[in-house]
Amino acid sequence: MRPSAHDFGFRRNFLRALKCGVASGSMATALLASVGSADALPLYARQTGQPCATCHTAFPELTPYGRRFKLLGYTAGGTKCRDALRPALLGDGRNSPIGVAESDSAAMKDYLAGAPESGQSAVDPRNVPPISVMVIPSFTHTAKDQDPAGLSPGVNPNNNSQMQTVSLFYGGQILCNVGAFVQGTHDANATYSPFFLDNTDIRYVRQTNFFGMNAIFGSSLNNNPTVQDVWNTTPAWGFPQIASGVAPTPAASTMIEGAFSGRVVGSSAYMLLNDRIYAELGYYRAMDGRTLANLGQDPTGDRISGLAPYWRFAYEGNWDRHSLMFGTFGMAANIYPGNDKSQGTDRILDWGFDTQYQYLGDIHGVTAKATYIKERQTRDASVLLSLADNNVDYLDKFKA
Repeated sequence: MRPSAHDFGFRRNFLRALKCGVASGSMATALLASVGSADALPLYARQTGQPCATCHTAFPELTPYGRRFKLLGYTAGGTKCRDALRPALLGDGRNSPIGVAESDSAAMKDYLAGAPESGQSAVDPRNVPPISVMVIPSFTHTAKDQDPAGLSPGVNPNNNSQMQTVSLFYGGQILCNVGAFVQGTHDANATYSPFFLDNTDIRYVRQTNFFGMNAIFGSSLNNNPTVQDVWNTTPAWGFPQIASGVAPTPAASTMIEGAFSGRVVGSSAYMLLNDRIYAELGYYRAMDGRTLANLGQDPTGDRISGLAPYWRFAYEGNWDRHSLMFGTFGMAANIYPGNDKSQGTDRILDWGFDTQYQYLGDIHGVTAKATYIKERQTRDASVLLSLADNNVDYLDKFKA
């Protein structure tokens, strides 16, 4: 990502884009959890004073500015610790990590001082709780009726209407360089508990100059591999972002595609150099059974033994209104199948390659994505437990 707002052709709108505040995920359609105010907006939009479209194309795809907002730890536009934000948000228009043009510095100073821009509401986000609500009703019709014997209670063989998902979100800047995205969900089709802690990403971030290059350094504490990623090619935020909870789906999927979503705790460190080169390394480990149960997650499923390393590398170039990314990501884990430790562990290795092209015009936008994941399964423990026939299997996944 080039540091100059002019490179995207939005020079005069850069400040508004900089203050974008809708995090990746379903926040694009969130409803404010308060009533009585005509100025009510989702929590990140309230923090920044910007509409969802500043950071999103189609829900929940991110624009370059949206990706930057997430990498900055959901802190941009926050009112907590303004003095600490000034060095990051202001600059000389050439060396600033964010690339604020010199001609826009006066408007930025007014913003940091709390003055609203022309035509914007003067709502002070400090007076509104950083909470939003999302509700997803659904109707599902399938070409053929499903077998009633395999259906959950209350689900019909066909033509199901549901209040499928209700989520409560907390997020935004917590302290100067600390921000969060936290989701609690009620899912009508959950197999263990209808209430559970969903996607969670808490970040600490700093900006600096690293060997003459603009640099963002950050860390993420999260509970779902790839939920911290800023491109919509990795599983947590990849297509389809919303799907029916009662329609049949493929039985096979790779480990990194949600096998441990909400059931692990992960820590990673990342950096973005020169607005182009991204690198992240981290690990995940299992939560204990009592913690999982308290969080509404099933404590009886497969369990990671020890630490499971995670990696992500990407290169993104931006020119005019275009951006193009190539990347790779992966995860490796030793797993107790069914949390049965009597026969040792299985070894699962996932590695993926992805690319994303994006064009953002004044009226129209285009995003093209492709992801390939290859999984190697060494099922020694599963074979001994009569859960698998082969000691080694492979699974390939391609989406575009």
